[in-house]
Amino acid sequence: MKKLALTVVWLCHVSNCFAAEPSRYQPPESIDSDVMSRRQLVEFIRELADKVYDKHVVRDEKRRTFGMTYEYLNDGQKMQDFGLDSMHDGAWFMSAMVTAHRVDPPGGHLERALKYQVPFYVNILQNSDRLFPKMKPREGQEQFTQPVKGWIPRGWDDGLGIDLDGRSFATTAFYDGMTHPDKKVSTSLHFDGNRVEHAYFTSSHHLLQDLADGLMNVWLTTRDPQVANAIMQIHQGRIEYGRQIPVVRVAAGITNGKDELFQRPAPEPFVPDAMRPFYAGAYLLKPERVVAYNDGAAWSYRDECARAAVASESIDVEAAYQIAGSAYGLMAGMEAFYPNGEYRYGDWLFDLGGNQNFFTEGTGQLGRYAEDGEPRLGTRGIQVSAYAAAVLPAVVANPDVWERRYREDFAADTLVRIVDEAPKVDGLAEQIYENQQAMSAGSTKVSLVSDPRNLNLFVESDSPVVTIRVSSLATNDDSETSGVITVTSDKAVAKNSVGEALVIAAAFKTGDLWSTELRIPYSIVNGQPQWMNGVDHGRYEIQINDAKPQSIYMLSSHKRLVSRLESMAMGTIAQWHGYWQKHKSIPSGYYRSGRPFRWNYGDAGNYGHLIKCISFWLMHRDETSEWKLITEQVPTTPISVRPLPDSVLEVQGLK
Repeated sequence: MKKLALTVVWLCHVSNCFAAEPSRYQPPESIDSDVMSRRQLVEFIRELADKVYDKHVVRDEKRRTFGMTYEYLNDGQKMQDFGLDSMHDGAWFMSAMVTAHRVDPPGGHLERALKYQVPFYVNILQNSDRLFPKMKPREGQEQFTQPVKGWIPRGWDDGLGIDLDGRSFATTAFYDGMTHPDKKVSTSLHFDGNRVEHAYFTSSHHLLQDLADGLMNVWLTTRDPQVANAIMQIHQGRIEYGRQIPVVRVAAGITNGKDELFQRPAPEPFVPDAMRPFYAGAYLLKPERVVAYNDGAAWSYRDECARAAVASESIDVEAAYQIAGSAYGLMAGMEAFYPNGEYRYGDWLFDLGGNQNFFTEGTGQLGRYAEDGEPRLGTRGIQVSAYAAAVLPAVVANPDVWERRYREDFAADTLVRIVDEAPKVDGLAEQIYENQQAMSAGSTKVSLVSDPRNLNLFVESDSPVVTIRVSSLATNDDSETSGVITVTSDKAVAKNSVGEALVIAAAFKTGDLWSTELRIPYSIVNGQPQWMNGVDHGRYEIQINDAKPQSIYMLSSHKRLVSRLESMAMGTIAQWHGYWQKHKSIPSGYYRSGRPFRWNYGDAGNYGHLIKCISFWLMHRDETSEWKLITEQVPTTPISVRPLPDSVLEVQGLK
């Protein structure tokens, strides 16, 4: 691992000496929450939706795939990748249109979804046995003995699209096998390195969860029995083959009034481990992957939102904090990936093709950092920012949950705040130290402040030498998560448990009562030897000289938590609005510099995630929530899905 280059230069004066870098913590650039007006945000939603309907959606009533949303766009050509479940993207986009309708009813979002995406999916689920008589299982290895209803293929094409290698499906013969029995189905599609035969005839549990989730969102606004029936078809199809899927079961129960299907125990209370991967990777030293999306959080949010809307109450606060904690933990992992001050809200890794990143086991450090090579970034992480915005109303309204663990279980610990406005290393006692609870041993007093990258200490003493041992209580054995700091009136040295020198910055003020201020980067900082990381809800121990060790609890204020979640949402929107203004596209993958790579295609699913992010942000700014708007907008009579044109049913062989 690359080491930090540090030349210590002593600038000695009568009463002060200063050591050079590491630099003061620089938080990500903050985004003014009012940087875009409501009118601008609504216009952005409409422009994004128009682009997808214009370039990604099949609107030709002579095609059997009428209403389908192609996953990718490249140079005006519709593309899809069956191995990655292209059908996901239409479901995500369909759901986004319904959510957009709630903040922009005049925008025509619901009407277009009911004309294209909703009838497309409802028709497949109700007629999958006729449309795909040669279907085959994928996940779970169920053995289909006969055609199945409530089933959907990973992808579908009528020969007019192209694959990711630019090959026409008309030439590679990716057909459904029923209407073109003379075509030989290609076996050249690769998924996870394996050859896949009859890609159209396979499905996945993941895809079915996304589709049930999206259709439930449609039903919450339309209350259309056809939509409820289609979701029940998915559930019954899974039951028939012995594989219940909780997300599908809940959606079927809520939309069909089956209480026994959607009842569940109350969500578990919020715990720090919800802030994966950062808490588990940086604090517990587990081998955690810094993912670029969180479908589980998305499904959990939709389930809880639906329950709240149907019952005309607020979302469960514990579930809201679980989702918020996940977003916060992913954001912290991405910030740590970048050098100090260089993280932008809205940046997420492109995590396909082996481009993944992990906390390495037992170290609290990332396997690679942005400066190790230009990172490949992707837009799937917009989903994380969206659900951070979605639960903000509940998080803001229930601030006590954030500090509950500290108050109820560890109130005897000294509380050390994690802050963004880190102190300067100048040897002077700034107010931020005065606001902390100091720890004492004899005539020595130590005040601590944490920022996301550094432990900051202010030491006052009249002793010749002060020794401070700081360790994490993450595990029973703290031998690899500790540091020993030796301080005098004009010198400071810090070492980890194996004697390696830690990079530090220090400033001194001499006198009979001298003071030393230090900044020590955590293990997560690229180049710092392993010792420990300061993490929200992490517990630590400090021992000053030979005094009894004292316990420490590190925690951001609730205000900082909310500020970070807001910055994730608005920062993501502002970043992609700027990109949109230049390129009129939301790509799948990109380099931070803007240089394209193979996956630099327009991506319909991520248009959907961005539309949801904007919609949820508008709800938060309007001081409302999605569950409240759903309750207020329940139709007096069901809003029906538009039937597919007869010409489509004819070419599908259904009429």
